[in-house]
Amino acid sequence: ALGFLRTQPGVIKDKVFLQGWSNGGSTTLSAASTTAPGITAPTETTGFRAFLSMYPACGQVMRKFAGSYRSYAPMLLLIGTDDEEVNPERCERLSELAVRNGSDWQFVLYPGVEHSYDTPTRKRESVEANKLASEDSKRRAQAFFGKFLAR
Repeated sequence: ALGFLRTQPGVIKDKVFLQGWSNGGSTTLSAASTTAPGITAPTETTGFRAFLSMYPACGQVMRKFAGSYRSYAPMLLLIGTDDEEVNPERCERLSELAVRNGSDWQFVLYPGVEHSYDTPTRKRESVEANKLASEDSKRRAQAFFGKFLAR
């Protein structure tokens, strides 16, 4: 997909980002690994420029990469404490491991926030913490990706 995107007109070839939610967030974490499948010796120039992973299943990523996990480009991981589908503590442990292994990594744990908190449904929006986290996530994503576009 990255190779294809880089052939498209209007795409800044060294500034392609990857963002994923839930299972896509887990895929984003795997794609960010220094041992990501499909790319040899990835860097911020040869791979994706930066990553955003929202409420991923971090346990499966930890099992696959064990203690060696490291991202080759900056990562922003966002998740809530009340996520009923995935375990936020595993994401916290993965984040600590990634930082310890030298990753440029930001981890945000939103108190009282559920899985898919940014989905615009009555159920999700009826939880004030979800609404606030959704707004904060948008601001953080813009600032995070924006700093790489400015360079």
